[in-house]
Amino acid sequence: MKFCACDNLIHGLNFFGNSVRLCNTIHIGTKLINEQEIKKLTPTKIIKARKELFERLKNGEIPCECQGCPYLEEKEWDLSAKIDTIHVFHWIHCNCGCIYCANKYYTKGKFSDEVLPAENYRLYPILKNLYEKNLISKDNLTVHFGGGELSVLDEADDLINLFLDNNVKEMRLMSSCITYSQAVSKAMQKGHPLVFALSCGTKEVFAKIKRRDLFDRTVANIRRYQQEAGIFKSNTVSRYIIFDRFNNTKEEIKNWLNLSKDLGVGFIDLSLDFCGSLENKRGQKIPTEMYALFDFAREKCKELNLDFNIEQFSSQMLERGVY
Repeated sequence: MKFCACDNLIHGLNFFGNSVRLCNTIHIGTKLINEQEIKKLTPTKIIKARKELFERLKNGEIPCECQGCPYLEEKEWDLSAKIDTIHVFHWIHCNCGCIYCANKYYTKGKFSDEVLPAENYRLYPILKNLYEKNLISKDNLTVHFGGGELSVLDEADDLINLFLDNNVKEMRLMSSCITYSQAVSKAMQKGHPLVFALSCGTKEVFAKIKRRDLFDRTVANIRRYQQEAGIFKSNTVSRYIIFDRFNNTKEEIKNWLNLSKDLGVGFIDLSLDFCGSLENKRGQKIPTEMYALFDFAREKCKELNLDFNIEQFSSQMLERGVY
């Protein structure tokens, strides 16, 4: 039968620290598992909640969080199809304190190199069980790692290897690169992209943005990753998030692009500080100086033969002209 849904509602799982949702796009989807249940999360609860959601969707009930979403579509949905998109965002601790990062509101600005478990639940045994139940795709799965820093999550290696062992199609690995990870390197050697956000091209600005004076070590780790990735090093994404001080200059963007070229990355990703913008500047007009920085980066990328991209939400804000 036909009913209204989207690919994320039917095929997605998004693991936050305090809930399990179904997507990480415009409305971050409806909650499968809420804050009260999260510390007792089990595969059985996830399976049961998905079945209950599917029944509501078949009855024409659109979750309130999803109403108005442009991804909703009425068609014949295959409810037997497997989970093919997973976001792993269930931990928030990190080894740097980026001044633009949303996590600072949850960690109270604390960061360290200590390897810790996620606060509320271990994800590895849950995903392993879902694989054993044949509920996760073994030929069409896309995984996005976000949350905190991979190298200080105690189950990161287990999670990465679980996905690799089950033939994950694409796994996007976000890392500060302050600490080297053998598991990240192993994934890169199989073609999975590393995404790092230096947001600078000099050690002075790095220390101000990241609140750690570890620019040289970070760049050395990226070089090591790139060397070990071999033919897949061009999959790597270098990201720059423009803050309203320290790095909002053409000179620093030029330094970053030159460094990215030297590191052999394949993709450039430029972004507004959309977390801070939505909190402090919502509805304000984006200044012409900001457009000039994006135009400068675009032209510099042409000169350096780098693939220039604008982060999705930043692109939407730039198009409408307001934060």
